[in-house]
Amino acid sequence: MKRKEINMKTQHNFTIVIITIVLSINNFVFIQNITAQSRKNKISLNYNPNNKKKYIKTIDFINPITKDTVITFDVHTHNPYDNINFTLLDNTNSQDYKQYKINNITKKDFKLSEARFGFRKDLPDTALISDGFATSYSGVFFSDTTYIIVLYKFILYQGGSFLGMSTTILILSNEGQIIHKLNDFSTECYSPSITKDGKYFAYGFGGGNDEEGNTLDSVGYAIIDLKSEKIIIYENIDKDYYSALPYSYGNLIRINCKKNKYRKYIVYDFDENKKYSKTYDIRQIPFLKKITKYGFVFEEGESSSNQYRTDYYNKVFEQEDIK
Repeated sequence: MKRKEINMKTQHNFTIVIITIVLSINNFVFIQNITAQSRKNKISLNYNPNNKKKYIKTIDFINPITKDTVITFDVHTHNPYDNINFTLLDNTNSQDYKQYKINNITKKDFKLSEARFGFRKDLPDTALISDGFATSYSGVFFSDTTYIIVLYKFILYQGGSFLGMSTTILILSNEGQIIHKLNDFSTECYSPSITKDGKYFAYGFGGGNDEEGNTLDSVGYAIIDLKSEKIIIYENIDKDYYSALPYSYGNLIRINCKKNKYRKYIVYDFDENKKYSKTYDIRQIPFLKKITKYGFVFEEGESSSNQYRTDYYNKVFEQEDIK
């Protein structure tokens, strides 16, 4: 009888230990989840109230649990073109861009300390900038709040004619820290995009016209490996296309190429080392209902039929290995 009581006590104590361990594990998982959630800061944009164009002045990174502002990123103080050695035309606090007067400097002597500058290709090295002015301004782009892209531009004109430009990109983490600074651009950076894993950055370029309507630069797109911060893909597309705009979908990069009657879609899957492409007649685009990680979903038949087809990247699109 006594032995049975001892066994029962042992069994009871063992049960308590198991319950305690389970509760401890559950509490640990709960704490981990809270910690993970708190790391995913919410983003709040603050605009300059004095400007109807609503340029973004600062970005607040807010802890979703405590509601505290973890850090505030000032868009303007990080502008690399705001402290250059040219005559400032206007420095009022109500403006979200700055303009500079640039006189008596040749193309070959014009340089920026913070970034690369690209002149029009038809401008000779001996060209004199005698009555030029430049504008610097910024823009903010998102990648599902995991990354924030802050873009700065510096554009040079003379007598109403475009002479050249420079672009600098800052990529911020969700914690509000600068994790990449890219400033080796000498062109526009349209539709800047970054993959969800933070490995690749893409942008479109070209397509601008001079005052006579001539194309200043060919249209294309580029992809940068953010580990090395080097361009790994630089593609010019057919001259009939007037834009090439990158978008990220998870870890995929999709390029939308537009010309009058057609849309060409190029998809890069770096996990599979594949490049997919397909051209559609513009009349098909209204039936494109969804773009997924696997392909394009089109509606077929009457709108009420709920019939769909999927053009899978690995079956319907042309494909090749990424070189």
